[in-house]
Amino acid sequence: MGRGSLWASLRQFLFGVVAYDAFEYATRVRWSLHYLVILALLGDLVGVPTRSPYYSLRFLPYVLPDIPRWKRWLLRQRDVTDRMG
Repeated sequence: MGRGSLWASLRQFLFGVVAYDAFEYATRVRWSLHYLVILALLGDLVGVPTRSPYYSLRFLPYVLPDIPRWKRWLLRQRDVTDRMG
């Protein structure tokens, strides 16, 4: 075991101890905002009326790979009333 791998292992351990929770939270917030933008642009795919289809078509090549994952995420969301029953 070299000195570089020991330093890398220590750095990964310290990252896990100090910053992993913040990293996970930031990642979840980033994806939530990303999906919110997709909903604003392509909401008509799931029944949410949108204002302008022109911008939706302009952004379609950028969000096209994320649409199946976005639909699964949207269907997995729970409402307060779902937790009551």
